Amino acid sequence: MGNLRSHRGKTRKKADGPPVLAENAVGYMAPPAFSPISDALRKKAVDLAERARCPRADPACKAASLADILREPVKLYIETTVPNFLFADDAPEKKAITEEFCRWIRISPDTLYISELVLDEINRAQPPLRAKLLGAVARLQAKNLAITGEAEGLAQRYVQDGAIPARFRDDALHVAIAVVNGLDVVVTWNMKHLANVRRIESINRTNLVMALSPIRIHTPEQVIDL
Repeated sequence: MGNLRSHRGKTRKKADGPPVLAENAVGYMAPPAFSPISDALRKKAVDLAERARCPRADPACKAASLADILREPVKLYIETTVPNFLFADDAPEKKAITEEFCRWIRISPDTLYISELVLDEINRAQPPLRAKLLGAVARLQAKNLAITGEAEGLAQRYVQDGAIPARFRDDALHVAIAVVNGLDVVVTWNMKHLANVRRIESINRTNLVMALSPIRIHTPEQVIDL
């Protein structure tokens, strides 16, 4: 699979083994370092600080990290399409936004999560892209969540309720993993089956029936503006 965005609907194959993210791993290719935080992001942080009435003249405030003055932290689940678009030369606008998102999360207070499903999907990519994706995911320093029976069952319920088509069950599983682990937001570029108002409403109707918390699903661009 050379392009992760086109794998939906294909038979899911189990990876040969867990990926090795260490820098000395065979085939590991270190991704280019993200560029410095832009002036626009720094201005956004200052604007948010001013809204919070944090006086810039206050030494204690000036000494605080940017992450401390932004907003309440949230738990973000990074779905596979996000690192994929870091290398999507055929989609320059989304690639640029994703790069900006990766710079943004460096100064945000949010906690990042991926899952074994994300790594499974990355392992389906061809070796050159796979190495780049593994490197990008490693740089996120995200916590890795297991695929549990509870998540599998919830994903099946999403399919049964018509929230997500059966042939895109992995999309349902991404959301289910986030929900059963109490996360706040799924971050994705999949706007057909995930970051879609009708899909989100259907997913959260199921969550309500199952006595589960609602989930937000946003693109990286939307997360920056939360």
